[in-house]
Amino acid sequence: MKGFTLIETIIYIALLGLIMGGTLTAVFQLLESGVSLNYKTVVHSEVNFVLRKINWAFSNASYATRINPQFLQIYRYDGTEIDFCLDSSNPSKKIIKIRRGVVGPLVCTDVAFVPLTTSNVLVNDLTFSQISAHPIGIKTDIDVNGFNFTLSKYIRK
Repeated sequence: MKGFTLIETIIYIALLGLIMGGTLTAVFQLLESGVSLNYKTVVHSEVNFVLRKINWAFSNASYATRINPQFLQIYRYDGTEIDFCLDSSNPSKKIIKIRRGVVGPLVCTDVAFVPLTTSNVLVNDLTFSQISAHPIGIKTDIDVNGFNFTLSKYIRK
């Protein structure tokens, strides 16, 4: 007698179903991890950009003033004033901003401030704190999308 029995056919179909289910699960997990990795890459890229800007501001800084939790004012040796702030005028969409070379009101919603972060990330908090007086040391803590980043910089004279 040629062909498969009913039992053999059912067993083959069940095995094929298990293999297909496992393959679909693996493909779904690969796609999901790719999206998660892309998301983390975007967050790290944006925060890295902000931290590099702060590092750049300190690279030629003569002193820093107005160090408070969400505002930092740095003066460079060439006389340029650089200000960083957290614009929390819209609590659901906080933005880290920078202002360079403009003397004016220290209000983060001022048009002279330029955004450093985009709508791709959600800034939860930005905190500046002084960690030493001589030399002046500033610790920057940034919380973006639940990821915490820290930068400590010192003004060398």
